[in-house]
Amino acid sequence: MTTVSKTPTYLDPNQPTPVRVADLIAQMTVEEKISQLRHDAAAIPRLGIPAYNYWSEGLHGVARNGRATVFPKQSGWPPPGTLR
Repeated sequence: MTTVSKTPTYLDPNQPTPVRVADLIAQMTVEEKISQLRHDAAAIPRLGIPAYNYWSEGLHGVARNGRATVFPKQSGWPPPGTLR
């Protein structure tokens, strides 16, 4: 008897991105989903997801090297002009 190992949908580059994302999220436990909400996101070895620190994702500039950058364009919430 031959065992066929199927590649998980979330790892299949031939699948549309929304399908891959939905499959990955469906396989994650609640604890794993919560662990991804932190800037120091934990690894999920059983799904092949490495640990990741996205503190330096760029929206706030580079702030941990002694000098900081500031970007003049607001992004995110609240929309520009809604606060006074």
